[in-house]
Amino acid sequence: MNQAFIFLVVTIHASAIVSQVPTQTNIKPIMEVLDGEHVLVDYSKSFNIPDFSKIETVVVIVEGGRFYGGATRYYEDSKDYQKLVKNEKLKAELNPCQTHTFCVRLYFKEDPTYVDSFQAEYVPETMEQVDSPVLHLHAK
Repeated sequence: MNQAFIFLVVTIHASAIVSQVPTQTNIKPIMEVLDGEHVLVDYSKSFNIPDFSKIETVVVIVEGGRFYGGATRYYEDSKDYQKLVKNEKLKAELNPCQTHTFCVRLYFKEDPTYVDSFQAEYVPETMEQVDSPVLHLHAK
C-alpha cells in the first residue's frame, strides 16, 4: 500500500511540473490595424499559460519564418522588442493593407524551449480599410 501511495504522489507531482509549461489552445491569434506601418497581435487566448513569469520572449512570425516584432523580459531600448507585459498585445511592423499568414511563438527556459500558436491569417476586413489613404500614407 505504501508503494502505491508513493507512486501516486510522484505521478501527481510530475504532472504538476509538466503543466507549468505553456501550451497552445485551439484559438488563433488575432491581428488588427494599429497604423499604416504596424499591426497589433493579440495572443492572450492562443495559449494556456500557467505561470507567465516563465516566459522570456514572445514574437510574431510571418509565413516564411521572418520575425516582425516581439516582446521580451530583457527589454532594452530597441525598435524590434517591446517590454513583455502580461495580456499586452504585440506590436509588429507589417503593412496592414496586405494579407499575412502568421503565428506567435513563446520562448521559455524549460523543455521544450518554445511553443507556437496555431497559424492564423490576417486579411484586411473591408475595401474601405484597404483603400484608406491614412493606411497607405506610410505603407512600405
